[in-house]
Amino acid sequence: MALPFPQWLAGQRITAGGLNARNWIRVNQGTDITRTSSTAMVNTNLVITGAAGAEYYYQALISYGASIDSDMQWAWTIPTDASITRFTTALSIADVTTGSASAHTVVMRRPAATTGVTAGGTDAANIGIDTTTFNSAYDQGMITFGAAGTATLQFAQNSSDADGTTFRASSYLLYTRIA
Repeated sequence: MALPFPQWLAGQRITAGGLNARNWIRVNQGTDITRTSSTAMVNTNLVITGAAGAEYYYQALISYGASIDSDMQWAWTIPTDASITRFTTALSIADVTTGSASAHTVVMRRPAATTGVTAGGTDAANIGIDTTTFNSAYDQGMITFGAAGTATLQFAQNSSDADGTTFRASSYLLYTRIA
């Protein structure tokens, strides 16, 4: 497997391009996106721009607000010739009941490429917590592009409900080329 940057040896010239290939790229969401009464996925600003034949390691840190009636789900849309290996962590959607003050179970998964991953919401009656709460979920892994292209993180409500589900502006993505 060839590296995107040279293996530096004594006597070689170090170039800006070679050094910059090692940099991490940060993509900020920047603005809140709210979905109401819809489980249709929409694009976020969290996009990996990949070079042909390149492999990237990424970490997506997702901040969201959702009720226990709507919850949240996210997935990647990737080019047909790309592959992705994901590891996710999110609040369970199954263990919180109305008025419950108990903590959520955390679910760690290794979902398939574009499988939607669910993240549980919080209960408005749960000691004053509501959809303005900032919950978090994580998605990290590796993506390999065949041709140059983009991979975009999408989100939606998990269950269509009048309670809004918000993908927060404070969400961000870090990625770097590894091969």
